[in-house]
Amino acid sequence: MKRLLCLIFMVLALLLPMTAFAVQPPTVTTNAATSITSSGATLNGTANANFADSAVSFEYVTSSTLAATPATVSGNTPVSFSGALTGLTPGTSYNFWAVATNIGGTTLGSVLSFTTKLIQSITFGSAPTVLKDGTGTVSATAAPSGLTVAFTSLTPTTCSTSGTNGSTVTGLIVGNNNCTIAANQTGNGTYDTATQKTQTFSILKATPTVTVTVGTYTYNAAAQGPTVAVTSPVSTGTVTWSYVGVSGTTYGPSAALPT
Repeated sequence: MKRLLCLIFMVLALLLPMTAFAVQPPTVTTNAATSITSSGATLNGTANANFADSAVSFEYVTSSTLAATPATVSGNTPVSFSGALTGLTPGTSYNFWAVATNIGGTTLGSVLSFTTKLIQSITFGSAPTVLKDGTGTVSATAAPSGLTVAFTSLTPTTCSTSGTNGSTVTGLIVGNNNCTIAANQTGNGTYDTATQKTQTFSILKATPTVTVTVGTYTYNAAAQGPTVAVTSPVSTGTVTWSYVGVSGTTYGPSAALPT
C-alpha cells in the first residue's frame, strides 16, 4: 500500500506543473477604426499573447482576413497592432473584429463598426476678369456636400488671393493665362477630402482713367497748358500731349507741354 501511495504522489507531482503551466489562449481587444476615407480605413486592436507567440489579424464584414502589423505578438502584456483596409465602397458601413491565435486557442475581439466617407467634387464657376493692380472674385462649389471651398494661388508672383476663403484675386503681372488658382475642400466626418481643382486665366492690362482740366492761356513764351490726373486702376505712367496750332498744324505727341 505504501508503494502504491508513493506512486500516486509521484504521478500527481508530475501532472500538477503541467496543469499549472498549460498554455492559455490569447486575450484580444478590438479598438476603433481610424484614418477613415471614402475607400479605406485602418483597423486597430490589442492582444496579450499570454506567454505563447500569437498570430494576430482582423476579420471584417466580407468574411475576409486582413493581415495585421505586427503579425505576431509575444510576452504577457497587451501589444497594439493594426491593418490598413483599401478598396472599400464609399458611404458603406463595415463590421470588424480583431483575432488572435496561439497554440492554446483562438480568441475573437468584440465587433465594432465604421462607415466609409462619401465622395465630394469641386466645380469652378466662370473665371473672373482681373486687371493688373485690380481684383476679381473666383467661385467654386463642393457637391454634394455643400461645404465651403478654400482658394490659394499657385502663381503668387503674378496673382495673389485674399479675403473670405481666399476668393479675392489681385492681378500683379500682366500675362496670358499666367494666373492659376487652386480650390480645395478638406472634408469632414461625413465627406472625404475632395480632389484639388485649378482654374487658369489671364491678368489683363489695365486702362487708366485720365482727367484733363483745360483753361484759357495767353502766350508768354513759357510752357503752359491743361492739367491731367491719372487714376484707377493705375496712377503711374507717362502722359503725352498732342495739339493743333492756329495754323492747323498738329504737334506732338510729346511729354512736354506746349509753349
